[in-house]
Amino acid sequence: MKKFFLLTVTLMLLFLATTSFAKVLATVDGEEITDKMVNLYADAFKGKADNKIILDTLINRAVIMKEAKKEKYFENIKKQLKKQVGKEVLTGIVIREYLKDKVLKNIKVSDEEIKRVIAHNKGMDRNAAKNQLIMMKAQKNFETLLNSLRKKHKIKVY
Repeated sequence: MKKFFLLTVTLMLLFLATTSFAKVLATVDGEEITDKMVNLYADAFKGKADNKIILDTLINRAVIMKEAKKEKYFENIKKQLKKQVGKEVLTGIVIREYLKDKVLKNIKVSDEEIKRVIAHNKGMDRNAAKNQLIMMKAQKNFETLLNSLRKKHKIKVY
């Protein structure tokens, strides 16, 4: 009996010693974002992004996903898709559609605004000026949306 007990304890200690536990870096409404998740994304970016930026991106992604679920984006997009897709693909589609609706949908650019941009940027054509204005407005809308979403959720960074 003692041998069995010692063998069990030894195996448990060996298991615990070889198991790598993920360190929780942040939580969004209690859902954990771990160092393993950050490292997975860091590998995808091949060192081109700082871990702090990746963590912030994962937090933003989490709050966007929570809102998209609340507003039934997952259900609606699943109905529209003709074939079954993986979870990550579906998540990407949901985020894209959510941001398109919330950030880009109501952007308007007036002729007056386009003329002002062209006046300040000699040689810029009308289309380039319009695109620049759209991008500036989209960036502002995106930042406003994220600030609003982050305030709605309990975010802890450790």
